[in-house]
Amino acid sequence: MRPVQVDLPSSGLVGKKLWMSLFVLLGTVNNCSGGVISSKNSVVLNRTRITDQTIEFFNKSSHPLEVRKIKSETYIEKQQNSCNRKIFIREYTLEEIPAKIDPGISLGDLVISGGESPSGISTYKTGVIARIGKLLNMLRSGYIQRLDLESFDMFFGLFPRLNRAKKFFNIGRGLTLNNVSPSFVNWLGNSYSFAKCKRTTFVLTLHSCPNIISLSCLDSLGFRTISKLEVTDMQQLQYINCRLLRTRQVTRCLTLTNLRNTVVSIETRQAIGGVGWNILEVNVSLWKTIFSMHHDVYIESVFLVMDSPEVTNIVDNSVSALPSVCANCCFIKLPSNVVAMTLELVKSILGFVCANFKNLCKVRVISFRGPLDKFIEFHKQLDPIYMPTLPMLTEFMIGRYRCRLYTPLYPLTTNVITISYPGVPEYDGDENENENEEATTLL
Repeated sequence: MRPVQVDLPSSGLVGKKLWMSLFVLLGTVNNCSGGVISSKNSVVLNRTRITDQTIEFFNKSSHPLEVRKIKSETYIEKQQNSCNRKIFIREYTLEEIPAKIDPGISLGDLVISGGESPSGISTYKTGVIARIGKLLNMLRSGYIQRLDLESFDMFFGLFPRLNRAKKFFNIGRGLTLNNVSPSFVNWLGNSYSFAKCKRTTFVLTLHSCPNIISLSCLDSLGFRTISKLEVTDMQQLQYINCRLLRTRQVTRCLTLTNLRNTVVSIETRQAIGGVGWNILEVNVSLWKTIFSMHHDVYIESVFLVMDSPEVTNIVDNSVSALPSVCANCCFIKLPSNVVAMTLELVKSILGFVCANFKNLCKVRVISFRGPLDKFIEFHKQLDPIYMPTLPMLTEFMIGRYRCRLYTPLYPLTTNVITISYPGVPEYDGDENENENEEATTLL
């Protein structure tokens, strides 16, 4: 084949029309070459031999696929991000699950449940693991932003590996494992590798898994680096000892809340305490365990969750070392049974803050559910607060109400609540008289 030279007119009406026609033709070729067609309002995928099968499969989910009619043909829209789609695996037989779906489809957030369907159609109770395996293999040809696997709590210890070799499963922003067994997590990790997931934004969540006693089961998933790890409502969890935490592969945010009687090894405590977190959210008891070791670290935002017993015992009188943690903001989450704000509670919270932070800019008490009218009256009568060990503190808020802070740069005109660390003089308005007086401390 030899090239053919065509001389196109460079000016005049005929030339302009010819050039415009050429640009339109090139644009059409460009749109179709990537497997998509630009319709009037959206981008749709080219039809394939499995398009109708793909549509039929998702018709059983909580939300059918968004499609568009172009002439007499039905096309699948590329972006399926307008809803959180949920698939109840027990509503499908193994034969109803396709081997593949149309490539290029973006499913947004997807939940796959192994539990009972609200519709009551869940009649296929055996062979669930074979169906979830086939479904996950099918979804690999599409793209998922967030994948939530829930209610796979059966025992899979003897079930063979799904694939001969691990297959990469690429998820955009997050994987949630909700109410699953440790055997299911190990089976998932033996079948797939999540090493190619986007490291800078990826969130791994483990929630309400009553049979998991150790986070070591997460090691099988093969994550190299993730942005955030969330472990919540794990009442039976005993050991926080996964590789992600030990080797500091969680880079930005960590949530460990509503756990009971967990053991944290020295190696893991050193690793968690040595990371400059963007956000760290833990229960107060776990904070005390981790940061009983001396850590010179800066954390942007700390969320401390108080259990009911911790309301009156938040301050640890055995603390003797000076605090070493710096933070921009500390949020205190109160338990739901705290229905009244008292001066003793305010002093206890701020005393704990003084004992645990070297530099701090903001303290905010959140999740307070007491009667608003009583709190407003308490807020009006609350004296200014002076915290000499935290000179950078500029804000103390309870809910959306800002409490007054005192600074010695201004003359004293009212009573002051002084809260400080041992060895710092208490200020009561007469600097000379109290120059060497030891501070009243809450520790």
